[in-house]
Amino acid sequence: MKVLMLFPAWTGVYGGLIRYFARRSSTWPPLNLALLAGIAEKHGHEVEIIDGEVEGFSNEELVKRALSRKPDLIAMTATSPFFHINKTVAELVKQQAPGIPVAIGGPHITIMKEKAFAPAFDFAFVSEAEESWPQLLEQYEAGKDVSGIKGLIYREHGQVKILMKSIHFQSPQGICFQWSNINWARWKAEKILPQYKQCGDVHGNVFSAHQRHSRLLR
Repeated sequence: MKVLMLFPAWTGVYGGLIRYFARRSSTWPPLNLALLAGIAEKHGHEVEIIDGEVEGFSNEELVKRALSRKPDLIAMTATSPFFHINKTVAELVKQQAPGIPVAIGGPHITIMKEKAFAPAFDFAFVSEAEESWPQLLEQYEAGKDVSGIKGLIYREHGQVKILMKSIHFQSPQGICFQWSNINWARWKAEKILPQYKQCGDVHGNVFSAHQRHSRLLR
């Protein structure tokens, strides 16, 4: 199955000093998408990431490029500051290609759950998706019922459904981050690439220390 992951530009919606500090201190490559892309590839799917933030794509341009790939499923992730942008992108996708399912994950949907499950989203992931993500891809590709996937929000006969799960995650072994679809050169050229120090190996547990923060980022 052809899976397309989108990371919309978000710092551009802010102006002046807010945009400057947002871009300098609150942006980083979509490492979470790279991890999920690696998991999807391990399960036999073709995956591509389009990074609208570093490429400077408008929502319209991002969707145009996305649909030109003719994906079977589109996935995104979002925190609260730019969740509304992901919602707009999903709505643009549905306007032009209503048959393509859109999945969303990330901290905002994890906290807000059904309240943030807009009509433009077909699936949403609560908490970590390293297990539920490949399950959804397998079930959807086979045309099977997804109701048994823990942590997945979906609709059944127009009704929003969710099977909650405990928040627990163990790093999947043998998973490589899909680094190839992250435009490292552009991130460095924009001079907004956080300095990460790899503290593990990319074939299993990967941890990075961010120079601007004291905590470790997975």
